[in-house]
Amino acid sequence: MAESSKDMVNDTGKTLQSLGEDSPEFMASFGKFMAEAKKEGNISPKVKELILVGMALVLRCHYCVAFHAKDAIEKGVTKKELVEVAALAVMMGGGPVATYLNYLYDAMEEFGAK
Repeated sequence: MAESSKDMVNDTGKTLQSLGEDSPEFMASFGKFMAEAKKEGNISPKVKELILVGMALVLRCHYCVAFHAKDAIEKGVTKKELVEVAALAVMMGGGPVATYLNYLYDAMEEFGAK
């Protein structure tokens, strides 16, 4: 791969930080929206991250896959759980999604999925 998962997460963080400097009101609102969407509710934050990984795969956003795989692993999601979500994403998105699984496998390795 041209860019590691850790690099993608760091790049995304830098870009969002720059956006926050250039548009602080927007990023404050966006940050609040994200925090609200990801907080504990009827669905746990761990399950929400699994959903987000599956959505990132179906949307074929390799930066999103890296970012949400990292967050999922930090919340205790296992490699087996991530692989099961990947299978569901392939079920919904077909072959094009399967070509993005390398991003998930790289992220699982880099972020230490157990």
